[in-house]
Amino acid sequence: MNQRVLSPGLLISILLLSLLMMIGGAALLPCPQPQPTGLCRLASPVALPTGAQNAIIGILSTIGLCSVLFLINKRYGLLKTGQPFWFSFTLPVLSALLPASVFFNSSPVVMGIMLIALMALYESYKSNNATRNIFFAASCMAIGSFWQYSFFLFIPAMVASLFAMHIARLREFMALLLGLLAPYWIVLGFAMPFYPDFYLQFSFPHFSSLLISGLPTDIFPLAVTVGIMMLTALLLTLYNGIKLYAGNSRIRNFNNVVNLLGITASIGMIVDTGNFRAYCGIFAMWVALQLGNLFTLWGLRYPKFLIRMILLLLLGAAVAQILYLYN
Repeated sequence: MNQRVLSPGLLISILLLSLLMMIGGAALLPCPQPQPTGLCRLASPVALPTGAQNAIIGILSTIGLCSVLFLINKRYGLLKTGQPFWFSFTLPVLSALLPASVFFNSSPVVMGIMLIALMALYESYKSNNATRNIFFAASCMAIGSFWQYSFFLFIPAMVASLFAMHIARLREFMALLLGLLAPYWIVLGFAMPFYPDFYLQFSFPHFSSLLISGLPTDIFPLAVTVGIMMLTALLLTLYNGIKLYAGNSRIRNFNNVVNLLGITASIGMIVDTGNFRAYCGIFAMWVALQLGNLFTLWGLRYPKFLIRMILLLLLGAAVAQILYLYN
């Protein structure tokens, strides 16, 4: 891999283009009204700021979470390079998924907590006793579910990740189960003596699927963009898997965990269309990881030209979404 592929100038171009897409979306698109998407009504997002404040928080959180991916790759080495490919692709990919990246909503919350769970899994790789890390990861997901129920869709991916991390033992499965139950047990245990009807604050929000309700018109251009990205990421996952399978097993398993999360997010977008935006952050980091693997594993010719073409396509997708929604 040519160490000069992601030159300072190209990195600055990526950052500026991503900011252009996000700021343009924030300026022209209406801020979505927060909807109750958690299992606890007391954790409703209706108190979130709206308008410009919401957009500023959303854009900063998007940049911050993408920066965390750079640190994760630096520590765990998912990509066989020291260049910030994961950050450099996640930021524009997520920026093109308007308005998930522009406004502070479920997407950065789900992505942030799942990144914490991801690091806990990586720290547990081939550990003789990973119960604390797994309990911590599961508890973070359960706490997040108070505000966003989509965390429960990632439980099967977490279970499968225990096998990928070579820690699929009874005590780790028990730690996962107890971690999911502990926050609810603690909250109900402390609240029920003082508020006997507190359990009534818990309910499952309305669940709508693309397969049943159809595609909402307000996310049509976003859905088209996601559909193209989803197909591309699936093909790249299979293509890059050829090289990863023949390489280091640790790197392969770390990549497979992200693949599990990304495919789960893709399924979530289909079966939980009403909560579409919650899955965009996890989806974007999966797409970006596969793009990063494409450039680091295969030694492509003219990599800078290809990166610029990808950026132009993402910009075109963002502009198409803005024009569709703005009109």
